[in-house]
Amino acid sequence: MNRAGYSQSALVRGLLMFASIMSSCLGTHKFIASLLHEPKRAQSWAERWRELSGTLTNRSFLALIASGVFGAISLGLSGTLELYVGNYYWELTPAQMSYFPMISTLSAFVGVVLAPGISRRFGKKPSMIGLFVCSTFTASGPVALRLLGLMPANHTSTLLTILLTSYFLPAALGLTGFIIISSMMADVVEDVAVVTGQRSEGLLFAANGLLNKCITGVGVFLSGCCWRSYTFHNTPCRAKWRPQF
Repeated sequence: MNRAGYSQSALVRGLLMFASIMSSCLGTHKFIASLLHEPKRAQSWAERWRELSGTLTNRSFLALIASGVFGAISLGLSGTLELYVGNYYWELTPAQMSYFPMISTLSAFVGVVLAPGISRRFGKKPSMIGLFVCSTFTASGPVALRLLGLMPANHTSTLLTILLTSYFLPAALGLTGFIIISSMMADVVEDVAVVTGQRSEGLLFAANGLLNKCITGVGVFLSGCCWRSYTFHNTPCRAKWRPQF
């Protein structure tokens, strides 16, 4: 709840993002020469548009985009509201809430390990659906148990242990699902190449990434609107629930 900490957090996160992007670019730059390169062709704008529309209207690509829209909205909503839920619903301290990003980082490594084996065992599409369904149920488990009166009281170590575990499981399952989706997107690239005769991985991955970022922003915006509406119109809870800096 320290406003000054947000600017410091933004700076650190920005530096980490920059370092991650640059290490990825520099680490893969040497492989450019071994990639397939399409010969340069003189095309009219009408021909370019036909190729573009033919690529972006691929059924498999549209299915992944549609699922990505819902996933991105949920990520934006949950990512924004986690601070309020942890602070006001579970009444965690800032030090306790700092454990959750660490757990998220650990779950990313688990997802990288699990994704290949799960996708080979069950197939990419069933694996992705099953992982996201399990992630949804495990993420909502603590709140459901609290509403049923089965969760430990706030300010207890048992509650924190349960919350950390319930945060790790859906994060690991969800990230494993997103890794499989990235693999499915690579399969779509090959499918588009067979149908259109053109390599369009740059276009497909760029379109998917840009849309997901935009939609995630929509989720963040909606969560802010919902929270502002709740705190300003729910008069009995206003003093308790409205965040104070």
